[in-house]
Amino acid sequence: MLKILNVREGFSRKDDGIPIRWLEEPMRGDQGEELRLKDSRGKVLTAEDTEKLLDDYYDECGWDRIPGIPTKQKLEELGLIEVLKDMEI
Repeated sequence: MLKILNVREGFSRKDDGIPIRWLEEPMRGDQGEELRLKDSRGKVLTAEDTEKLLDDYYDECGWDRIPGIPTKQKLEELGLIEVLKDMEI
């Protein structure tokens, strides 16, 4: 429901990404060590990697990848078809 409310207010895929700063500027740990976002194998994530992760997340949720919103089929499955008029999809 939170996603549906956000979509109604104009949120889309552009609002679901991580801040690009997290990918471009290393953060610093308590000991001054460089911290980067990494995958489970230790590979530093790129913007393309995070977009692919977002695609995978949308697929798992049953959402349309392009706008980043629930599909009509997913809303029907959840018994929420009446919210389509609010979402304008």
